[in-house]
Amino acid sequence: MLAESLVYPTRAYELLAEKLNRNLFPLRTLINDAHINLIQESFFRQLIITTSKFELAQMRERTRLKLSRNSARNMIGIVDEYGILEYGQGRALKSIN
Repeated sequence: MLAESLVYPTRAYELLAEKLNRNLFPLRTLINDAHINLIQESFFRQLIITTSKFELAQMRERTRLKLSRNSARNMIGIVDEYGILEYGQGRALKSIN
């Protein structure tokens, strides 16, 4: 929805209506009465970009797990070129480092 809000006016409205205080900006009135296109109007476009950046930062923070160096691991995946594994199977090697 974040990327679509910069392309489709209905998505822009949905994003801003969800994130902004309705008393601060009566979006429906601005769109209907003043015929403002939220994507083309520079103030609202910047507001959409700022809101999107904030949402992405929030998602990044929520998905980041806090692990100690002793318990953290990196997993790297590759394609099973030889077709040895069955669907849903995987193979993992543990390093001692």
